[in-house]
Amino acid sequence: MKHRFIRRAENLSGVKNLFRNERKILTSNKMRQINTNTLKHRNEESGSECDKDKQIREARHKEVNEARPRAEEEARLKAEKEARLKAEKEARLKAEKEARLKAEKEARLKAQEEARLKAQEDAKAVEERRKAQEERKLNERIALEEETRLEKER
Repeated sequence: MKHRFIRRAENLSGVKNLFRNERKILTSNKMRQINTNTLKHRNEESGSECDKDKQIREARHKEVNEARPRAEEEARLKAEKEARLKAEKEARLKAEKEARLKAEKEARLKAQEEARLKAQEDAKAVEERRKAQEERKLNERIALEEETRLEKER
């Protein structure tokens, strides 16, 4: 602060202004000291008020010190609850995923089995048609041979 006043004094004209500013600084410092002494004196006179303020501060400090462990305990319990809920959710999601995968696997196996059975039935039907066609051809040949033999006999 003194530095600011000195800089101003350099800008002003003449040495007289410099001393005037120095006097202002000294006066303001002295006034601060007087105000501080007055406040100390008043505080000594009102000692009971200071004691009350001190008691209030101590009571607040005590409340804060009592509230801190309680808040820490609540935070710990909340964190434990969140961790438990998270673990339960993860376990539930894992179980659901496993159940879904198992159901998909069973459905895939069932579809494969159905496809295998259908393929067997189709193969059986093809075999039956082939046999029926062979039998028809055989019957036609036998009938043709019979006709040719009958014609030769006539």
